[in-house]
Amino acid sequence: MFEEMIKKAVQPLLEDEYKRGYSAGVSAEKLVKEKELAEREYDLLRRGIEQGRADVLKEMETEIEELSAKEFAELAGIEEEPFGFVGTIDDLSLVLDEEVTA
Repeated sequence: MFEEMIKKAVQPLLEDEYKRGYSAGVSAEKLVKEKELAEREYDLLRRGIEQGRADVLKEMETEIEELSAKEFAELAGIEEEPFGFVGTIDDLSLVLDEEVTA
């Protein structure tokens, strides 16, 4: 009889706890699926951005390669250097001295 009273008192509590646990499990599963979906979307977005960046850089590189140094100087309005490419400290100092005196 004592056992029956305990069963009657405890059984509804166990059922309620089971329902709450089941509901929490379902909610957790939904969150896991939403997280996986968000991670896939983020990965696709990241890959799209990387591909777009690579495409733009490739396009810019192609455009830059098509211009010669002389054409670039003409477009930019830059006068040609008397020494050509300035590659050493001595050449650089000559150019700077020339600019200061000019």
